[in-house]
Amino acid sequence: MGTTNIEDIYELSPLQQGMLLHTVHDGASDMYLGQHVYIVEGPLDVDALIQAWRQVFESHPALRTSFHWDGLDKPLQVVHRDVEPPAHREDWSGMDQQLQRARLDLLMAKDRAAGFDLTAAPLQRLYLIRLADDRHAVAWTHHHLLLDGWSVPVFMNEVMAHYQSLTVGGPLPPPAPPYRDYIAWLQRQDLGAAEGFWKETLAGVTPGHLVAMQPLDPRRGTGAVDRRVVSIAGAIEDGLRDAAARHQVSLNAVLQAAWSVVLRRYTGRADVVFGCVSSGRPPELPDVDRMVGMFVNTLPVPVTVPSDGEVGRWLRGIQDNYAAIRRYEFSPLSDIKRWAGAPGQQLFDTLLVLNNYSFTVQAGDSLAGQLTVRSQTGFDKVSVPLALIWTPAPVSELHLLYHRDRFDSGFAADALDCLLATLNAITKSERVEQVVPAAGPLPDGVPVHDEDHDPPLSPAGHLKEPPQPPATPQEAAIAAVYREVLELTEIDVTASFFEMAGTSFDAVRAVGRIEGATVTMLALNPSVRDLAAALAAASHDDIDDELDAEIAELEREVAQKAELSKLLTERVEVQQAARQMPRDEKRGR
Repeated sequence: MGTTNIEDIYELSPLQQGMLLHTVHDGASDMYLGQHVYIVEGPLDVDALIQAWRQVFESHPALRTSFHWDGLDKPLQVVHRDVEPPAHREDWSGMDQQLQRARLDLLMAKDRAAGFDLTAAPLQRLYLIRLADDRHAVAWTHHHLLLDGWSVPVFMNEVMAHYQSLTVGGPLPPPAPPYRDYIAWLQRQDLGAAEGFWKETLAGVTPGHLVAMQPLDPRRGTGAVDRRVVSIAGAIEDGLRDAAARHQVSLNAVLQAAWSVVLRRYTGRADVVFGCVSSGRPPELPDVDRMVGMFVNTLPVPVTVPSDGEVGRWLRGIQDNYAAIRRYEFSPLSDIKRWAGAPGQQLFDTLLVLNNYSFTVQAGDSLAGQLTVRSQTGFDKVSVPLALIWTPAPVSELHLLYHRDRFDSGFAADALDCLLATLNAITKSERVEQVVPAAGPLPDGVPVHDEDHDPPLSPAGHLKEPPQPPATPQEAAIAAVYREVLELTEIDVTASFFEMAGTSFDAVRAVGRIEGATVTMLALNPSVRDLAAALAAASHDDIDDELDAEIAELEREVAQKAELSKLLTERVEVQQAARQMPRDEKRGR
């Protein structure tokens, strides 16, 4: 990486750190990839659109970023000066629409499989596909390390503003502040105050796990992520908004309450914890709503589902709790786990997302009536086993993303039916005891949990087993480093470094104390046992390489000696022939 092409270098945001490690650790090419397909109706100047795209790309440093970690004290992101996003053109206008859809699905699948080299910018690709004379598909693949969901319509609307300026004229939006301003803001926050808040908020909280979820196989990655989508009836959504207004809470509080009831059904626990995605955009940061980058963060939200009481009072308690959490939404999840005294456990198995930003892409005032741009499909892959995404009107959809290998085939449909019944009950009920039964009885195998007798849990929902001690000197040496870096008194050599709350910074510190290890090697071999085996294999490969080099050198020496012997033999023969020639000539005379 040449220094002449570097514009800036700075640290990662909390969620970027987690994403980077999950991406490297999981190994799947499509982990944390985002894909968006837009259908553009009307006469489109493809050359102008590509030019507009590149202009906006150049104006946002976050989009010209690569990520680096091996050999560094901490992971860093590097902004490059001169980067051009690849734009591929296709012409499918001769195909019928059914074939076009199938071809597009195949193209997007291949593009996901290609993935990205995180150390090489740009981490995005663009496809412009002509479907008919006045109909095009614009397909965009990017890594979520670059930007969050809020940033997507910000970017796309800027592209259309630049397109309008290039084609028919018009003003350009003012430059947005760079992402570095947000990183600088993060570094000014008081983590001491955050620690005190999270210790109090999560005191006594014991992570619970979905009984319906299969244990994680640490030898495999995330695998396939399936998506189930249901539309929310207008009457239900209107009823939810009326209920939120009646109880003086936000729609987000209503959704958190309903999801808590669902989790109560699948865990058997009244006290539940789920992850919630917060926008992460501090209002005191100027023009933060126009900035492009990764701002969101995932925060643990503890909720108690009471057996009775007023719905309104319960909802307002949930809203107040989340408002307090939002004041510390800059907190890294890895730190929150440590502060909560759960460095070896996952705090939640499920994720809740409310998409409260506009998906609308404006073609521009001067292009109104000529071009329309609508979002058609999207793709996301997350590391959490179960994620619920609610996009309110005008989209009005619920998306349930789940890891295929962790759940039975009928779980997703059952969970969504349970959620919709609960939401419907909230619109009509004033008492909690009328809402909770709407979710249905506990499924088979879900015990009624006794909050006073929490069983010991281990990372990722595995059954608790005695920790396995080191079996070799190499394992003992690595385990000692893990204990020191993670500040743990005991290490199971089969447990993942990251499931023991190891962070990206922790990984960098650890490999710096383990000879021959790299962050990538640790990410791919996160347990003590696996890392010891990987180091042994690398050492064996090094020995083999040394032997190969010695053999090659000997072969070169032998070849050189053989060549020298051949040359000497030829020289002797020439000399002998030269000495013999006078005798022959003399005999001839």
